[in-house]
Amino acid sequence: MLKELGATEIITPRTWEPDHIAERILAHMIIDGDMAPSACGNMYGATATMRQLYRDMAVIAPLADPVLILGETGTGKELVAREIHSLSKRPDKFLPINCGELSMELAGSDLFGHKKGSFTGATEARRGLLAEAGRGTIFLDEIGELDLKAQAILLRVLEEKQVRRLGSNETEAVPARIVLATNRDLEMECGAGRFRQDLFERIRGFTLELQPLRDRRADIPLLVRRFLAEFNQETSRDVQLPSGAFDCLFNYEWVGNIRELRAAVRKAAAFADPAGSISILHLLQATRRSHKRKPGSSPEQGGVAHYVPFDPTVDTWKDLLSRAETVYFQALLKAAGGNKKEAARLSGLSLSQFYEKLKSNQ
Repeated sequence: MLKELGATEIITPRTWEPDHIAERILAHMIIDGDMAPSACGNMYGATATMRQLYRDMAVIAPLADPVLILGETGTGKELVAREIHSLSKRPDKFLPINCGELSMELAGSDLFGHKKGSFTGATEARRGLLAEAGRGTIFLDEIGELDLKAQAILLRVLEEKQVRRLGSNETEAVPARIVLATNRDLEMECGAGRFRQDLFERIRGFTLELQPLRDRRADIPLLVRRFLAEFNQETSRDVQLPSGAFDCLFNYEWVGNIRELRAAVRKAAAFADPAGSISILHLLQATRRSHKRKPGSSPEQGGVAHYVPFDPTVDTWKDLLSRAETVYFQALLKAAGGNKKEAARLSGLSLSQFYEKLKSNQ
C-alpha cells in the first residue's frame, strides 16, 4: 500500500515521539545532501552540533592558544585535534602523545627531555617531545592521566613557551601549539586533588565538547556510508546496506561512540554475502550489548529492553517466533530474579503452562 502511494523506503523511528520522528527525517536530509557542510576533513556529520563544531574549529585553528577537547571515549577527539592542526597551516608535524602510556617515573623525561646523568639510567641527553614538535601541533591525549609534577612543568611551558630539560639550567623554545584532550571531568579531578586547578584554568579558555553519538543519531547513516566506502576501497568490494537496516542502529546506545559504530559496520561488511548485501542479523549481533536496560530504567530511558535478531532474507516466520519465545522466557526469568513462580505470574500463564514453555526453551 505504501509503495503504491509512492513510498520508496519505510523507516521506523525509535518511538513515535516528535523528537525521534524529527531525528529520522533529519538523518535522511543529511544523507541526501540537504544539510551542509557535512564534513570537515576526515570528520563526518551534519547535525547542528557538528556544524557548530566546524565553525568553532575554523575560528580557533589560526590561534596559538591551547585547546582543550572533552568527550567520551570514541567520540573522535584526536580527529578534531588533527583537523585543527590541518586548518592552522602550521609548517611542522602533528605529534600525538598518549599521556596514559607514559610511566610516572619517565613522563617528565619523555615530555620535557633530560640532560645526560640527570638521573640513574640517563646515559645520554634527550630532547623532549614538546621541543621535537617544532612549530607544529602537540596533541596531549588523556591529559588527566599526567601526574601532578609533570602538570606543574607543563603549566610553566604553557606560560613561558619554553622548556627546561631535567637536570639542566638552560631553556629551549617550544613554539608548538598544544592541544589537550580527556574523557574525564577535570573540575571533579581538581576537587579531588588529582589535577592542578591552575593548569585547568590555563587550558580551559578554548574548550570544545564533543557530543556522544547517541545525542546526534541523525549522523549515523552518513557515518555508515563513509565507513562502508572506506571498507569497499580497502577490499575492492561493493558492499551495501539493505533498506531498513538503519532502524537497529538508531535503537542502540553506542557506548563506544563512533569507534564502536565503525567496528560494527566493518564486521557486518566483512560477513556480507557474495553479492555484497549486509545481513541485518550481523548488525543486530554487533549491537546486542547495549540492549540490556540498566536497573531501574524504563524502556523509554534505556531503549527497547530486548531485541530478537533476524534476517528476513533467511529466517521464516516460524524461525522468528521460536527465537522470540526463547528471548522472552530468558528475559522473564531474569526480571523475576530467577523465581519461577513470580516469572509465571508475570507471564500470565498457569504454572504448568509456564514450566512446559520453559522446558522447550532451554
